[in-house]
Amino acid sequence: MKVRRFEEFSAVSDELVEILRSSMTGEMDSKQAVLLPGGATPVPIYKAIESNPFSASPNACVIISDERYVSDQSDFYNYGKLEPMVNAIGIHKDNIIKVDTSLEYTESAVNFDKRISDFMEDGGVISLAVLGLGSDGHTASLFSRHDIRASEGRYAINVSANDGPDRISVTPELLAQAEKVVILVAGESKTEIVQRLEDTPDEVIAGIALAHAVDVEVWFSKRK
Repeated sequence: MKVRRFEEFSAVSDELVEILRSSMTGEMDSKQAVLLPGGATPVPIYKAIESNPFSASPNACVIISDERYVSDQSDFYNYGKLEPMVNAIGIHKDNIIKVDTSLEYTESAVNFDKRISDFMEDGGVISLAVLGLGSDGHTASLFSRHDIRASEGRYAINVSANDGPDRISVTPELLAQAEKVVILVAGESKTEIVQRLEDTPDEVIAGIALAHAVDVEVWFSKRK
């Protein structure tokens, strides 16, 4: 696992904007997805694309990395963070794979898992997965070794939260399918967990979750 350290978050943003542009434009023989997180860290990147949009390929797809089990009108709804960008670049609604939180909690994960499975079985490719990193070492909504064990054989699972809304998350099995993974990290408070992930990835949940991913980079800026 490679850690890239940036002096300014703007440099992270500029580079990731270009990678997202490249990943979602041009000729695509089959469906090609980018997996994206909610949360605060990627919002400046989404806003940069929204304000200067490109035209996404008809085969470009978006998969949400994880979701809180809340109304789609809630401020805590992860997909709401990237929806304006997705709309601005013209991703077709059938190419947006997100969690339907209007369904019953268990069914919402089953439905999400099936949509991802259908995408993969139809020859879809995940060219890029962008993830966050919590101060406790979690990524997506995978918080514990129990969550990772429970995810075997599935692309999406329910995750009960100790506090706040319950979650629905993609799994290590899906993350292993991504051609490239970028873990986006900002803030001096994350210095210790980034160092732990670099030194002992098998002791950090994010490292365990990405153990079978083929190309993983951590992009870290102490400045937000």
